[in-house]
Amino acid sequence: MTQAALQVKGVSYFYGDRPILKQLDFGVEDGEFFIIIGPNGSGKTTLLKTLCGIETARSGNIDLFDRPLVGYSKTAIAKKLSFVPQIVPVDFPFTVLQTVLMGRYPHLGVLGVEKDHDLEIAMQALTFSGVEQLADRRLNELSGGERQRVFIARALCQEPKLLLLDEPTASLDLSHQLRIMDLMEQLKQQQGMTIVMVSHDINLAAMYADRILLIKEGALVSLGTPWEVLTYDTLESAYDCTLLVDKSPLGPFPRITLVPRKCLGPNTRGGVAP
Repeated sequence: MTQAALQVKGVSYFYGDRPILKQLDFGVEDGEFFIIIGPNGSGKTTLLKTLCGIETARSGNIDLFDRPLVGYSKTAIAKKLSFVPQIVPVDFPFTVLQTVLMGRYPHLGVLGVEKDHDLEIAMQALTFSGVEQLADRRLNELSGGERQRVFIARALCQEPKLLLLDEPTASLDLSHQLRIMDLMEQLKQQQGMTIVMVSHDINLAAMYADRILLIKEGALVSLGTPWEVLTYDTLESAYDCTLLVDKSPLGPFPRITLVPRKCLGPNTRGGVAP
């Protein structure tokens, strides 16, 4: 039986008196590529922060590898999961290698001094992320795509079983988007890592996700495979726009095409093309 990496039961989160997450129930299997989508303001980032313990739910329970998240210390959580936020400050004067080595903090002793083994793990993370040649460069000298892979390398340096990412492809060009997504697929296939990602790109989610969670206004709209979630009726209701859904020519997953207003006819309606 597959172990659950995460189990979310009745989780709600409030900002003051305003509900952000509403009674969410879902699980993420160990080794799964799980992508969270939804319109702006749906609570996706808040959900991700709640899953890794940065935010605390008002009600409900979260289990991390079959243990209550609240029962873990911060160091113990950091040994199980890594979180890559959407925006990371880059104005500190550290090199790429120094930045990646920060990921070793949950594994260091009382003195917090890196050993040869920690340096070896850091270099492995840099190599896996394809930025080993940048080890001596400073963060503010890198492109957006290079920085994103450095922060992923830092997360991998923690040696987590679960990686959470908040829109890692946002603001990247098409080439860097594919590099990041292919890197996530490699982590899943080669290291058996569980990936939980927030994304605004529905087509990338369709191509890479094992399962997709669609939320709107903090509530669960749909959960399942790309074909189960990315239907015309579901997407139109969630995003309030007209679109077409058909089978991608690249593989057995759906392709979503937005329909501009200028292309709308009197009988235009999306759906799955034959």
